[in-house]
Parts: sequence; C-alpha cells; structure tokens
Amino acid sequence: MPRISPSLVDQLADLDVFIHTEIPVHEIPYLYVPFREISSFKIEDYVERSLSNSELIALEGERGSGKSCIAYFVFLLNSDTYFPIVVSPVLEDVRDVCTSIENFVRLVLQRVAWSTSTQHTISKTLVDKTKEMLAQKVAFADGKRANITGRIRGLLSILPGVLSAEASIGRDIESYAQRSLEGHAFNTQRVECVRELCETIEAHNKTPVFFIDDTDKFLKRSDEDLSDLVPKFFGQILPALARIDRPIIVAVHTYYNQSDSYKDTARNVIDSRFQIPVLNREALHSLIDRRIHAVSRRHHWRDLFEPPDEAMDSMCSYYSQKQTLRELMRLCKESLRKAQNEGLQSIPSSLVNVVKADLI
Repeated sequence: MPRISPSLVDQLADLDVFIHTEIPVHEIPYLYVPFREISSFKIEDYVERSLSNSELIALEGERGSGKSCIAYFVFLLNSDTYFPIVVSPVLEDVRDVCTSIENFVRLVLQRVAWSTSTQHTISKTLVDKTKEMLAQKVAFADGKRANITGRIRGLLSILPGVLSAEASIGRDIESYAQRSLEGHAFNTQRVECVRELCETIEAHNKTPVFFIDDTDKFLKRSDEDLSDLVPKFFGQILPALARIDRPIIVAVHTYYNQSDSYKDTARNVIDSRFQIPVLNREALHSLIDRRIHAVSRRHHWRDLFEPPDEAMDSMCSYYSQKQTLRELMRLCKESLRKAQNEGLQSIPSSLVNVVKADLI
C-alpha cells in the first residue's frame, strides 16, 4: 500500500477539503457526492421532477444532513433553466420577518434586489473564474488559490442563475424589486408582487425557484424561544407563498414533524416531502474519496488512514450515531488537522478515536 506523503496531508488540511459546514456553491462540483450515486433513494432526481411540476417541496433531515447541497446541486445541473432565489433570514430580525406574509415577502424582494445589484460590482474576471470552477475547468486547488470566495459569496442566493443569464435579467429584476419595495400599495399586494417578480424572470426564459433554507436556524435558537413563530411560518407564510404557483423548496429539520402546524401544512399544502437518506458504509467511502480526489486522484481513503478498516469502523459508528454528513466531515477534518500538527504521514485509528471522544 503506498504511503501518503506529508505534502498531501498538508494539502488536504490547508485546502479544507473536509469542510464540515455548508459547501460553497462553487465547490459542490468538486466536493459533493449526489445521493443518487450512493443511495437507492435518488433524491436529487425526485427533486428535479417535482420542480418541473412547480411543486412545493419539503426536504426533511437533521441539521447538516445535506439539504442545502441537494438543492444547489439540482440548481447547478439546471443552471440554464432555473433562476434560484434563496431566502434564509438567519441574520434578520426573525420576529419581524416571520410575523406576516407581507414582511416575509418584503425580505424576498430585498434579497433579490441586493443580489442583483451586487452582481454589477463583481469583476468579470472573478465571475469568469467562478464559471470555470463550476464547470470543473480548473483544478480544485487552483480555484481555491484564485480566491473565488470573498465578495462572490454574496451572490450565492442567486449565483447559478446570474452566471448563465444575460446582464439584462439582473437589471430588470432589480428595477422591479425596487419599485415594488417603494410602492404605496405594496402592503396589501405583496404576494401578487412576488408573482409579478416571477413573470419578470420568466420573460427572460428562466424558471424562478424559491429556496427557503435554514428553517432549523431562524425558527429555533438557543438564546430565544421562537416556538410561537413556527405556526406563523408553516401555517400562514408558507401557504401564502404556495399560492404563487411556482416551484418552492423548503429545508425542514426533522423536529418540525412534532409541530401540529407543520403536520397540517404537510398534509394540505406541501406537494412532496423527501427525507434525506441514511448512508451505508460504501457510500461513506465514496464521500471521503471525493474529498481526497479534489486534491489527488491517485489516493483514496485507504491511503489516508492506518489501519484503514479500523479507522473507518470508528467513523461509521460515529455517523450512525449522529446521522449527519456534517458531523462525519467534522471528525475527518479534526483528525486530519491533528495528524498534520503532529507531522504524521497518515491518520491513525487511535487518533480518530481520540477526536471522536472529544466531539461526543
């Protein structure tokens, strides 16, 4: 078995291939393994089909299970068709935003206006580099060194659509959103404004897709009881948005299945509900290999761990306990970083066990 070189350990750590937070959109082609390739439940295919039918879709799973990556993977596959609009009021005054459909739609329009105006300030060079990375025309390491991150991250809510659209679509959307936000009659017609926003996008032969992400964050916080907002969001805001008859994806944490308002909306409003599948051992092999292959196609997981099967046993048991990809990658990341700090050529299973115990 070939011994992995210290330089590769350094690259895996320094390039953060085992990123355990949400994968940036432009790195999904390099780091994300579609569930349809490693699971019998081909969830990306089902999402694509439902979007083509203009359905309201609920992606249900634990935090860090891959809900956001699934949505962005589908958007990227259909970048010539879809114009994604992502709304995640994590940094907003959630009590204001989720009090009424009027306030939530105001946030949607503000987000769209901001994203399209930000597009005009991004240099063509940076946009071109991002396009190349999305198309995998540049190596992962080269893309990281090109500093694709930074200001381009501000476009993540609309990135796949912007990169494949004419500049005029951004100007038209920004102009409409600004007029709607300034209109005096807007307070009583906000859902209709969203429908007209969609028509503006469709005039450019794009299909608007709304993605409401991070409901597990903006409706549930450790520092504040927001339980009273759950019925308002699932019982009032989401049904109102459904009336625009455009495709919508909502990322939903599994604990909302205990909410009467969510259960009622799931029965009467949501068209399709997809639960993130639990992966087997072979699938986890593929996940780790994909991260390694972003740096070196010559190596795989057996080259990184020693002894490999014992280390993988430990990681699989951790995944079975947590059942989220984020926690699995966190274990890999922390183990790799510790091995790098100790100047090791591989990651011993004993080190994985130490890190695992610390995380638990």
